Amino acid sequence: MHRLSIASERNDLMNHNHEMVLGFSKSEKLLVVFLPVLSGGLIGWFIPVIAGWILKLPIVPWGKLVELIASFNSVWVSIVAALIGIAGGDMVGFCHFRGKPGGDHFLS
Repeated sequence: MHRLSIASERNDLMNHNHEMVLGFSKSEKLLVVFLPVLSGGLIGWFIPVIAGWILKLPIVPWGKLVELIASFNSVWVSIVAALIGIAGGDMVGFCHFRGKPGGDHFLS
């Protein structure tokens, strides 16, 4: 019985088409998903400080909007902006796998 199962496994291996599938490992998938989330959260948290720095530049596109953002100094603004950044980073990370083999299963 044992030899039969080994023989059937050999036949399965010999009849199998040898294909190479390139893709990310589980740790690389985690990095691709969580680095944009972390970046979005950090940019969102520091957006009032970044806006204040942008106002010091000689040419500022959308100056009124940047002035409005820079005028907010509340912790709640940073929290809300960080949550928006996290959501945006989450969408970027997960959209990267959309339409690829195994894209529906994040850690497959």
